[in-house]
Amino acid sequence: MRSEAAETSDGDRRVTAMGLARGREVEKGQVVRSVRGRDRHRWYVVIDQDKEGFLYVADGERRPIARPKRKNPKHLLVYDQVLTGIPLSPDAGHKGADAELRQALQEIADSFNHDGEEDDDTG
Repeated sequence: MRSEAAETSDGDRRVTAMGLARGREVEKGQVVRSVRGRDRHRWYVVIDQDKEGFLYVADGERRPIARPKRKNPKHLLVYDQVLTGIPLSPDAGHKGADAELRQALQEIADSFNHDGEEDDDTG
């Protein structure tokens, strides 16, 4: 698994919020965080986007890759990190992809929390 993110001066990767997903180009594998709804503050990765602009997101736990959640893009905060190396196609049938996704999102959440940043849902 490879992820792209900004690096700090000491070589650590830092996840940086880029704003709400509404009106923004979001790519498959992009890390997002819910800012509205019952799943508020949950980390996801973008699996797909429909013609109406809604995003399909998964976290590998409550929402596995095979059953992504449809989310309004204005309810998602986009981060500058893109996960690669994890098969994100619902029909890929790759065993362990959900576990890899859970681990990657947990590492991101942990690094975000350790940076001491506050929740930003204003966009």
